[in-house]
Amino acid sequence: MGLRSYFKQLNYSYEVTTGLYMLEPWEKAVFNSVVMVGLLLTTYATYNYLSKLTGGLF
Repeated sequence: MGLRSYFKQLNYSYEVTTGLYMLEPWEKAVFNSVVMVGLLLTTYATYNYLSKLTGGLF
């Protein structure tokens, strides 16, 4: 299995699991944007919390 087919399978699994396969492309873009913003905010908050908790080791 090549790398391209692996990523196609991964994308297919993501779309089927979240139900994105039945949405239009613009709706997929909106949903994925909301997910990415949520992940970025979570990452940012975790980084800030850990840096304050550990005394700036990071």
